[in-house]
Amino acid sequence: MKRLFIIFFFFALIGAGMSHAQEIITTEGSPLEITAEPNIQVKWKGEMLLCSDSLSWAAGQTVGDHAETFMVTRENGWQTINVWNSNNVAPYRREIGLSPDGKKMELTFQVHQDALMEEYLSPLITYKILVPASTLENSTWDALTGRSQNARWSSGRFDASTPDGNITTGTRWITFNTPKGPITFDFNPHGVSTYYVATINTMVAQWTVAKKGEMLELSFSTAATHYGGDFTSKFTLFEGDKSDYASHHAATYYHYFSELQKEKLYSFNDKTGKDFTNIGVEEYDPAKGYGWQRAEGLSIAGRDQSGALYASCSSTSPNTFITEGLRPGLYLITIKTSALKRKEGPFDLSLNGEDIYHAVEVDKGKVAYMTFVRWIEEGRAEVGFKGDWAASVIGFQLFMHREEDFQFRRGNWLKKDGFCPGILFANYYDTPPVYGKALTFASLAGEIEEASQIPSLPELGTALPDQQADELAWRFNSPLGTMGPDNWGTFNEFNTPAKIEKRLDQIKAGGVNAVILNGLLSRHTYAAHLPRVEKNIGKTVEIAHRKGMKIIDHQDLTIIWNADMGFRFLAANPGYLQYNHTNGLPTWGLCPVNPDFKYGYFFPYISDHIQNTQIDGLMLDETVFHYANFCSCPHCRESFHQISGLVLPDDETSPLLHDKSSKLWKTWIEGRKHAMAQWRIDLSDLTHTINPYFSNLEYYSEGGFLANAASYGQGGDLPLSARSKDFLGTEIMSRDVWDDYRYNFTSRNMYNSLRETYGSPIFGLVYPAGVFNYALIGWAMNNMFGQVTWSMVDFEGKEKMNPYTGWKEDMNKVTSAPYTDIAVIFSRSTRDWSEKNTGNYPKEIMGTGQLLASKHIPHTFILDDAIPEQDISRFRVLLAPGMDCVSEEQERVLTQFIRDGGTLFLTGEAGTLTPFGEGRDKRAFGDILTGSKLAEAGKTDWVEVKYGKGKVVYAAGKSLINEFCPSIRETGMVYRFDPDPKITALNEKILRHTIGTIMLEPISIPSKVLVTAYKDKAKERNSVMVHLLNATGVKVKHGDNLPLPDPEWEPIREEMSFEITMPSLKKAYYASPDTEGHKKVDFRKTGKNRYKVTLPAGTVDKYGIVYLLQK
Repeated sequence: MKRLFIIFFFFALIGAGMSHAQEIITTEGSPLEITAEPNIQVKWKGEMLLCSDSLSWAAGQTVGDHAETFMVTRENGWQTINVWNSNNVAPYRREIGLSPDGKKMELTFQVHQDALMEEYLSPLITYKILVPASTLENSTWDALTGRSQNARWSSGRFDASTPDGNITTGTRWITFNTPKGPITFDFNPHGVSTYYVATINTMVAQWTVAKKGEMLELSFSTAATHYGGDFTSKFTLFEGDKSDYASHHAATYYHYFSELQKEKLYSFNDKTGKDFTNIGVEEYDPAKGYGWQRAEGLSIAGRDQSGALYASCSSTSPNTFITEGLRPGLYLITIKTSALKRKEGPFDLSLNGEDIYHAVEVDKGKVAYMTFVRWIEEGRAEVGFKGDWAASVIGFQLFMHREEDFQFRRGNWLKKDGFCPGILFANYYDTPPVYGKALTFASLAGEIEEASQIPSLPELGTALPDQQADELAWRFNSPLGTMGPDNWGTFNEFNTPAKIEKRLDQIKAGGVNAVILNGLLSRHTYAAHLPRVEKNIGKTVEIAHRKGMKIIDHQDLTIIWNADMGFRFLAANPGYLQYNHTNGLPTWGLCPVNPDFKYGYFFPYISDHIQNTQIDGLMLDETVFHYANFCSCPHCRESFHQISGLVLPDDETSPLLHDKSSKLWKTWIEGRKHAMAQWRIDLSDLTHTINPYFSNLEYYSEGGFLANAASYGQGGDLPLSARSKDFLGTEIMSRDVWDDYRYNFTSRNMYNSLRETYGSPIFGLVYPAGVFNYALIGWAMNNMFGQVTWSMVDFEGKEKMNPYTGWKEDMNKVTSAPYTDIAVIFSRSTRDWSEKNTGNYPKEIMGTGQLLASKHIPHTFILDDAIPEQDISRFRVLLAPGMDCVSEEQERVLTQFIRDGGTLFLTGEAGTLTPFGEGRDKRAFGDILTGSKLAEAGKTDWVEVKYGKGKVVYAAGKSLINEFCPSIRETGMVYRFDPDPKITALNEKILRHTIGTIMLEPISIPSKVLVTAYKDKAKERNSVMVHLLNATGVKVKHGDNLPLPDPEWEPIREEMSFEITMPSLKKAYYASPDTEGHKKVDFRKTGKNRYKVTLPAGTVDKYGIVYLLQK
């Protein structure tokens, strides 16, 4: 029997023949009437607007009928109706509230699904609200749909002829412009800065609006999973139209690396960037909306140089700057004071009568940065100055609109002491927020000219553990598993020792002994949860260690978003933020270089976390700057000066900023990379003082390695990270690993350049997209390059992967290395600084690898970093297509390589530039590739020049671009590969001539069977392993829209054979996780140290290894 607790507030409605009270919630003049009963009934202007709601896991009843508790209360002027059922198989709560002025209704719904459930009531957990279509007929609609970084407005009509089906999906806001006026559903009241809003454990903000018969359905859904979690959403309902969006939200766009826009920004110079308004000494003018309380006694200094910092308004008399037209909400306020001609101060600063700073002094030649956080409610800000004061910049940035506040002055629920189904968005918002302030100083740069040269930066060290230590062998051989629901776990899914034990046993059954914890990644934005999270991780580690398993924690560093209490962290710590070059204002991102953040917050936090939990590794994401416009904070500027001796302009109008041809700007970009690499080194050193065998992981998307977006834009470069991060990986971004096999295969090979250089194991993150064959081909590609697989997404039949991930006869990845004498050089310098070749270099280098792979020619990749630092004599052939940027030291080492008998392949403008893209005085290898040889190459397909015992092969053209197949992620999921067969034939001819005899020569292998060769260097094994992956079932062709349906493996009906060079061959067999046991492989000697190996037809099903034993 239901337990009902009912408190009614009755509102008398006087009408003809009516004198009794009705159970209706409303206020005088409100267009909204809410029936005070368990089932939802909301009228708008007398017509039913919301007539019913349901939860798919509530046994076929309405939410209200299924509830065990019903409560009507008043909370801080809001009238609320709550219903909940704490004993449902999926406990839930729905709250409806009417604002004190009656103009807005708020609905919040949360449901919780337990982890490790044996069965589900339905595949989807869906919450749905019904709206009578008749109420909204004959209207137009405007909707904002999509993700926060690409949301778009669309519009349409809604009337009786509208067919059944979806009207909008991913809906954040929809306004129906009806004959009675506009009515708006705001499904994203927190604003776009919530970012992730469409999955479990987030604040869902993308609803589906659909017509079905006589009803309009408003709904959101998630798939039930064995992880479970909290499913939460909130929407507000009010009269208003599309033009009212800015009256409810601070921003229309957010990406976690986006810039926080100015609301108002003032300066005192007429030569500034376009974001500034020059206010001079003008008295306040209501028409302009800004000005000084009085002009008397004000004076302007500077203006002899462009830039906002190079003018200031000052006085020794108290004065107030006034600005109006500010939207209500929470602001970052930035005041900068430049001491141009003399020392400034001491002075005090206030905002709207509240004292903020006291006795500020700024030495001559310095600028003070004052950034603080305060609410501005009435649209007006009065900035008061008192003392010997000066101001150069006054800026306001709205980062949270008053209507978006669900964490500062209230929480998620209006009624705070009600039942909370989930661990997130519960009743923990009562802790008073902190509104912080920061004061830092920087030296004024003055007028800066172009640098005369690019200086050498200090040598970066390394901070790697013993890569061959037994304690770290798990990194090479164990696949990486996932404890919980991708990035959005709450550490409440497995909240008892029994659940932790059961989940770890499930993971271990697949041969996985290393587990990544993906949850609450931006840990600093979930402050209320940290003690609970740490306790849960500690218990997980304890149980995992008993099972011989390793636990890796996964966190983010620099991101601040409106997730749970994220903006509380921003408000409390404005001094930690990154500042931009364009207008010098901060953004919603943390600066890693800032020592207050690094040593005052993060390093102490992570040190305690590691010690308290005993985790075995840490994967720290987003250790980056928020694109090339950051960071120009005083700490970054001083750090740059210390390592380079140069000074970056602080004049936002300087043409040197963002000039990729400027030596100064190039040095700045290299300095950022250096700073982030040093930051990672410092972190690794810290972790190794706690545990010398602690593993530091890092991964990028593919574009973060192949293209220069990360290195140029973010200061992040995976090869530099490899100096301190001992376990490196990348996301396989296509999601359709099957159809994208040509790109992915060479991409996986390219990442082995990191292991070739630093000895670190490599992992690839596979997204199976719910398809077993995607998971298998992704795992196999990783495995045949000696890499481990991190699979983060579950799919039906996932247990079929266990024979693969737990394969006992797999290659030992610790002791095995590529069996090849051919290497492709990946030039980071060319990627970053060959301006003419930036677009084509990735295509040429990948096209080279893709052609070699299609011809079954085993090869590996090395970094240009390795040329002067390592012994490259282990290779016979080095292919360096498109390597425009070559240092003098690289030239010297490569010349010696050629002289000693090696072959170097070059194309195009190779060797014409320095490592920073500056023209070389003399082209590299000019003594070999003389002017006459270069001229000859322009008239023929290639030239060959003997030098010492070796040779250079040079092709003037970039024909290998013809062989490049881009990732389908870059082509809108359309397969784009249509090479010219004549050019392909030429490229094969050039490479065959360059390479000569191949250690493994295919005789009869289908083109879509992928091949790699490895040698186990351990003396007790001393074997060569030839990996074979059957991709003959891939049927994709140029122009296909992907993914193609129903990927299937096809049998190989003919025998396969190859020749291989080995000192000896005593035994051969084929082993595969497809089937148990070994299959016969024939071999015979064909010459000195040369053998022909034959696999009978039908030997290879999907994937396996030919083991060639020398004893």
